Amino acid sequence: MTIIGNINLYGICYGGGKYVAVGFSNSNGVNVAYSTDGINWETARIETFSKFNDVIYVNGKFIAAGGNGEIASSTDGANWTFITLEIGQIFNIVYENGRYVTVGGAGYIAYSNDGVNWVTKEIENISAFNWVTYGNGKFLAVGYLYNNGRTFLKVTSSADGVNWTPVEPISGSIEFNNVTYGDGKYVGVGNNGIVTYSTDGVNWTTTTITGNSLNRIYYSDGKFVATGNRGTVATSTNGVDWTVTQLTSSYNLYGICPAR
Repeated sequence: MTIIGNINLYGICYGGGKYVAVGFSNSNGVNVAYSTDGINWETARIETFSKFNDVIYVNGKFIAAGGNGEIASSTDGANWTFITLEIGQIFNIVYENGRYVTVGGAGYIAYSNDGVNWVTKEIENISAFNWVTYGNGKFLAVGYLYNNGRTFLKVTSSADGVNWTPVEPISGSIEFNNVTYGDGKYVGVGNNGIVTYSTDGVNWTTTTITGNSLNRIYYSDGKFVATGNRGTVATSTNGVDWTVTQLTSSYNLYGICPAR
């Protein structure tokens, strides 16, 4: 296992011959690490003290999403420029069909055609978003509505990232931390080892596969891979049947990316 200084890392991606991981460090403000081989790493700092939760590589540049609405871009992983959107904490960012889409913890969605100029809009009846993915011809954003002391899971979908259609609140105790699309279905993971899946983004089936919370899920090469607390890694070819292993009890795992 490689330790990259005093940095909590939450997102990682690969592009342009380089791995880039983002997060934050309370001690020195360093929030980026990059490597050409995944073993030897250099660190950098995006000029903000907020943490960064996710990073993607699209059209020759890295785009990172951050804690207080920051969006940062870089061509080399070392030198970054950033802007701040008034949408609350950003947990992830996706790019499909020529459009970047990100969601905020204050119930806002933002979209951009170039990753630099953004339009934000507030989605009604949603208190907070925590993830957005793309699959089956549409963006799917998951969030919460807090009402009279109760929490309702909300799902919103869009074909273009601009116009969004809400789905009725989902019943049951489902807490999404992350959602992805593969094998003809949306699959989400959450606290207390919850996995939930849906073929249409409306009707969901939920199961529990581990006692540890699951933080991130990715689909690549015919397989779902989920990572979570206490070094938990879960794999599945269909999003329904899972194999769970524990790499270590000392570290919580928040990010994953496929080799390309």
